[in-house]
Amino acid sequence: SIPRDLWSEAYKTKINALYSYGPEHTPEKPEQFPADAIGELIGVPIDYTVVVDMNTIATIVDALGGVSVDVEKSFTDTEFPNPDVDVTKVTDPVILYSTVSFEAGPQLLTGKRFLEYIRSRHSDSEEGTDDARSRRQQKALSALVESAKQKSLLTNPSKLGNLYKLYNNSFNKYLSIEEAVSIGYKFRDQVDSLKINNHSLSVESQNELGVLTHPNPRFYDNQWVYTIVNEENFKKEVQKKLGISSHE
Repeated sequence: SIPRDLWSEAYKTKINALYSYGPEHTPEKPEQFPADAIGELIGVPIDYTVVVDMNTIATIVDALGGVSVDVEKSFTDTEFPNPDVDVTKVTDPVILYSTVSFEAGPQLLTGKRFLEYIRSRHSDSEEGTDDARSRRQQKALSALVESAKQKSLLTNPSKLGNLYKLYNNSFNKYLSIEEAVSIGYKFRDQVDSLKINNHSLSVESQNELGVLTHPNPRFYDNQWVYTIVNEENFKKEVQKKLGISSHE
């Protein structure tokens, strides 16, 4: 994955802020601007871009009847942000936060619990780090893909109907149902082997070389960011992780 805190020197911001500039640069298709900017950064054009918010992820999980996730380590987060609270006006922690807990082991997560699992970042254990949250997100999304691949889904009219309505309302404008079906048909024989491969980019440290580094925050408006050590090496590593030997 490409870190959300990666600094774009061209736009003087983290890449996770690029979407907010979309309406200004590509007003007819706001998601096109971050796709173009990141594609240029990694040296690989991004053909399709889909915008997914947290509520949509929860709806997908519920439409599938829940997603089974094997929780690696137990943790408790006493500062999980409550939804629909205006943090600019509310300061009472009782209103701002809830406590969420997860026990280690296999669990069937509802949409609400799925979001709590992938968003939690204030546990007093190592699960409270950004790296741990990133690993949970990757694991949970892989589990979501596995749930969507189950052949039993094809014989469940209720789930299929819910997923169709969800796709039509949330994703059809990015990739039409006809295009999605066409792509699915081409890969019909590889569905069972379809999976998400997780890769991380190398980070420079005192003892190791890497394509990314952590500069002094004071040079970036006191923001904690990743910067690219060498653009050519960065692009080569990204393309290698993607299985692209060379890109014209």
